[in-house]
Order: sequence, then structure tokens, then C-alpha cells
Amino acid sequence: MNRFRVICCTIATLCLLRGPAFAAIIGTSTTANAPGILINGTTVSLYIPYASDDSLRFRSALKVIETASGVLSKTVVLKTGFVNSCAADPSTGIAVCSGDFGSSYAIGAARNVTGFKTGVVKRIHFTGGDCANCGVAIDDSLSGVPTAIIATGQGYLSVSLSPVSRGGLIGTNDDVVSGQFGYDPVNHRILSPNYTIKNLRTFESGNPDYQIIDMATGTAFDFKDKGIFFNSNGMCTTNSGGTTQRDALPDSAAYDINTGIAYGTFRSPADCTGANTVTDLAMFDLGQASFDTASKMWSDTGAQIQTLTEMTNLSNGLTGIAIPPGKSLAIVADRHERFGGSTGFGALSLPTSSGGTPALVDWVQATMPNDPLRRPWRMSNMPNGLTAYVSPNDGKGYGVILNRTRTYAAKVDIAGLLALPRSSAHTISSSTDLSGVVQFVDIRPNR
Repeated sequence: MNRFRVICCTIATLCLLRGPAFAAIIGTSTTANAPGILINGTTVSLYIPYASDDSLRFRSALKVIETASGVLSKTVVLKTGFVNSCAADPSTGIAVCSGDFGSSYAIGAARNVTGFKTGVVKRIHFTGGDCANCGVAIDDSLSGVPTAIIATGQGYLSVSLSPVSRGGLIGTNDDVVSGQFGYDPVNHRILSPNYTIKNLRTFESGNPDYQIIDMATGTAFDFKDKGIFFNSNGMCTTNSGGTTQRDALPDSAAYDINTGIAYGTFRSPADCTGANTVTDLAMFDLGQASFDTASKMWSDTGAQIQTLTEMTNLSNGLTGIAIPPGKSLAIVADRHERFGGSTGFGALSLPTSSGGTPALVDWVQATMPNDPLRRPWRMSNMPNGLTAYVSPNDGKGYGVILNRTRTYAAKVDIAGLLALPRSSAHTISSSTDLSGVVQFVDIRPNR
């Protein structure tokens, strides 16, 4: 009896100590890619932006992708404008979709849509497209108020959701924003891998960085050792026989709330494809990070870039990444761009503890099968069309990947993918039936 009482007291103490933060952790996505997840009881809904940074299409949609009974309601079209990224707040039931142009949208629990001006119309350019208002993430406990954070062409914008009201822009020093930034909901920090396009004709780039922005103070910290760090893996041999910096294009970020480790992917340089595709992953143990407010620099003794062998099915690099909150797993996927892309996706088994130099436990790549209409799968444009969540019904970590045409979403059992038979160390056998771990959900209107 005494032992039982001690256990109960311990649990109660943890709940009191971690109450608001723990609630935020459970319901908050830690990456700003395209679709948004909202969990209400045993029902999981997906907010689907129809547009992208390289493909304009009006409206967005809402689809229930999981219920306790297995019965899914029809897809509802939402009367938004051109939106490229959505995120949802579980505490208010409000979703925010960022607009390619000057307007973004708040969607209430009753599916009522309210547009609001971000004040930003200046577009920012990436290798995969351009946007005035790019990715969006939710912090449901920032200063006690649920808040959306939108990447814009002039900095990061905070938008209060209770009530919906536009906050101020947060600057990024001499950096640009990340269209697929990550978010640390525990310490309220934006994780912003980025680079600058110097020439729109040649897409020459420069100044790769992994910036961290403290939302409490609005301070943007540059990575102190970026000159060395982003050159640590050397050069990539190009298809034309030359060389180029392999890790020059930091792309997307995500955060593991279990360990406090932040992740960053790299878009492979356009001339490094096939056997030369860059398959690197940056890892930062933020428990070992230090922040210098005078110099506005941060450093991390636990930082490294790990090369993931065999992941060349993702011809543009790992690009998109998402982590189901509370699971040390990640989904990665290729991205469709005007000049290429593949049907490659994969799963990562992340380190389960912090300290030292972080390294992946395991990883695997696969090829997305044809959709139920027997059409070849085509990955989403930028922002990367993927997110992740923990099922309220079976407790598994799932990745959700949108196709380019927004006809289907692929729901992927991440741990299940890692457990499938392999033809080599990190590749799923081509003869393996993926139907047990990849479930297609019809997201067409009224389906």
C-alpha cells in the first residue's frame, strides 16, 4: 500500500510540475510542413492546403483520417484563398493556414473561416518555390496564450488565437526565414535551417545557417560554428565531374520532445543526384547548447551531421521530416520540384537519450506504391507535404504524406516500416507488401 501511495504521489507531482507544458507537448507538431493535424478525443482530422510554393490552387480541405470506429466522414472543402501550410491548436480547435500571398486564415471548430492580413506581401525564394507567407506552427502555451507562428518574407510573425489577433514580426538578423522551420514547444524556440538565394537565374546560394529564435525575447541566435559545421562533410561530386559544397542547403527542421534533440535536413544540390545524392542529417543536442545574448550566437558541443547510407531513393535529399510528439521516430520524404523528385520516403529511429554526440539508431528507405486509383504517386511540392502524430486509438506514431494533386494522403506506421524485411541494411525489399504499414486515405472533395 505504501509503495502504491508513493507511485501515485510521484505521478501527481510530475503532472503538477509539467502540467501546461505537458499538455502543449502532446498536442503540438514540432515541424512546419504542409498539412495540419487536429486530435479531438479519438478523432484525428487533417487540414489540407491545396496550394504550394510552386503550384497555385484555390481553397483547402478538412478530412477525418482516423476514428475509433474506423468510419471516416467525407472531405470538406474550406473557403480559404491560396494557402500552402496549415497547423491546428488542440486547446481551441482553431487551425491556421498561411497564405501564399498577403492573407492567411483562421478556421474555427465550426469550420468558419476568417481571413486576416499578415502585412507581408514580399516573397522569399527557395530552391523549391517562393512565398510571402510560408510554413506555420502552433505553440498552444506561449505566454499562456495559444499562438500561431508564421514564416514570412520579412521574418516570423506571431498570431494570437484567443482571440485571433496579429502580433509583431520577429527579425532574423542577416538570415532569411525557413519555409519548413521546426518548433521547440518546451522552450518556445523556432528552429530555422536556412540559406540565401543569391541569384534567381542560377539559384546560387550562400550563408547556410541553423538559426534558433527565442520567442520569449524575440532574439535570433546564429549558429556560431556554421562556417565549419556546414563544410564538415566536405564536397559532393557533381554529375558534370566537378564538386560543390554538399550541405549548402539546410532545408527542414523538427524537434524530439523526448530528448531535446533538434534535427535538420538538407536539400541535395541539383547537380548531386543518383549515386551522389546528399543524404545528410544534422543533429543538435539542445541540452548541451549555450546561447550568448551579447553576440547573438549559439553553440552546441553535441552537434553533428550524419550521412545516412542508401537513402538515395529520395533524389532531392531527405528534405521533409516530421516527428510524432513523444515518439523517438521520424518520417522523411522526398519533395516534388519543377525539375525533379521521386517517390522515395523513409523512417528514422532516433536516439532515445541525450548527452554526447547524437546518432541515429536505424533508418530505412522505401518507394511509395501507386495510389488506390493505380496512379503513380507524386510527392508534394514545397512546403513538404508531410506531418506526424501519435494515434489516440492505438498509441502508434504515424507519418502522413500528401500527394501533389491532393487526392490521397498516405498514413504510414513509422515503427512498422522500420520492422519490414530489407533487401540491404537500410532498404525495404522491393518484393515487400507495404499495405500493412501504408494506408491510403481518399482526400478528394466529398469522398
